[in-house]
Amino acid sequence: MKILILCTGNSCRSQMAHGFLQSFDPNLEVFSAGTHPAEKVNPMAIEVMQEAGIDISHHIPTNVSEYINESWDYVITVCDHARETCPIFQGNVKKQLHIGFDDPSEAQGTDEWIKSEFIRVRKEIKNAFKNSRLHLVCLKCISANGSSVIHFFINAVLMIFFKFFRYFTVAFCAQFFCILMKCSNLVINS
Repeated sequence: MKILILCTGNSCRSQMAHGFLQSFDPNLEVFSAGTHPAEKVNPMAIEVMQEAGIDISHHIPTNVSEYINESWDYVITVCDHARETCPIFQGNVKKQLHIGFDDPSEAQGTDEWIKSEFIRVRKEIKNAFKNSRLHLVCLKCISANGSSVIHFFINAVLMIFFKFFRYFTVAFCAQFFCILMKCSNLVINS
């Protein structure tokens, strides 16, 4: 599955999301880009991700134009709708999602306050992308095994499932839905 994380500067939120998604599943092809990329990844983003055990120090902000001619399963925008106009990807993409986050690089105050904002946003990104990863894994299973009726049903149920079962591991939830899909196919095909 090929995923592009998109924002404006590609120096903070998209880089953290890129790092988390790649760490959740190394089989995912994850890239990140910006419409107006910064010169380098925000040092505080690198620091707080390092504290979470993920190294994004080798990431480089990239212009989205480098990816416009590629095919994508998902393009996910991560900028804050309330304060920014999120970029729109015009390339070949199966599904676009928006998961908005505050920009911690805009935090003002003491060094401790600024770092706490980066940590808060890092946690929000991790939690949101854990749920998104489950959704992506389930959709991957559905596309390999299911029908469009089942796809619609699972898509509708996933968000409710996340609310009540978010304490289960992603692997457990993904296995549950893949088993459900296989059983549903047996019923449909019989």
